[in-house]
Amino acid sequence: MKVVEVTWLDANHQFGPVRLAEVELGEPTTTVGYFLKRDKKAVSVAMEITEEGYRNVTSIPAALVKRVRNVGR
Repeated sequence: MKVVEVTWLDANHQFGPVRLAEVELGEPTTTVGYFLKRDKKAVSVAMEITEEGYRNVTSIPAALVKRVRNVGR
């Protein structure tokens, strides 16, 4: 199974009152896992594979994905 590295822009939440000048964008984030699928909606990777299927699946909205890079098998 292919292993990929997905670089994406994570969401951000700031607590309490925030002035417009203080608004921050999300942090670039990297997720590595077993490639499951990529479509118009999302890129999905799993952290673990079992006899019963996949566990710890992360689905990242396509609009937030910056890069998907193959890192191994």
